[in-house]
Amino acid sequence: MQFLFKEKPIVITAVVASNYSQVCESSPITLASECKPNWWKNTPSSKFDWNLFESTLTVKSCPGVGLSIQRGFILPMWCDLALETEGDSWKLLYSDRKSTANQHPNLQAPGFYEDHLIFKINSPWRIISPVELFVCSPFYLYNKAPFYSTPSGFIPPILNTCAINPFLMFKKDIQKQQYLIKCGSPLLHILPFTDKKISFKCEVVSNEEYEKISNRAGTRNHFVSKGLKNKLFSK
Repeated sequence: MQFLFKEKPIVITAVVASNYSQVCESSPITLASECKPNWWKNTPSSKFDWNLFESTLTVKSCPGVGLSIQRGFILPMWCDLALETEGDSWKLLYSDRKSTANQHPNLQAPGFYEDHLIFKINSPWRIISPVELFVCSPFYLYNKAPFYSTPSGFIPPILNTCAINPFLMFKKDIQKQQYLIKCGSPLLHILPFTDKKISFKCEVVSNEEYEKISNRAGTRNHFVSKGLKNKLFSK
């Protein structure tokens, strides 16, 4: 039996404000299928070796790895980010001179990775999505382990809007350490929590429109997860 009407795809849109319009051109959020790493491209496919009369298997036979590389979207670093740490002290600077970050002290989550410095770097992107998003490290895009850790988690849409702000964790060291995350480096793997087809695009909106969208996604005015307003944190 043929269906007369095709199911419409879920529309997911990533937006930046006009004052960040260059990000949409230079380092947009991209389909993961378009970001296949070189190690994957250079790995031969599994095949049957007639000389040895046995199968020669490679990682390309693993559906878990293959599907992880192909599904979802990749959020890249939108400019260079320099970070210097020494024990509990740190300095941070973006090359665009306008992006921001927040360091989350260990007292916010006692007992959780207390030997690390934890930063939330505020992305210029907001994602308009009707479905929940799962974010994690783009593990398979790296040729070797990065010098920071990226915790994974779910982002529920608030009024169909999600703020995408990666958390990066750096191991504390009493010696001074200097790190540089270059523009274009993959930061997050974004996976819409749905099995339906997805239509995805990136857009630039006016600063005023972006502010409205960003306010929808913000959590400052939520006292508890059910959304009760907390007047103490209202502007």
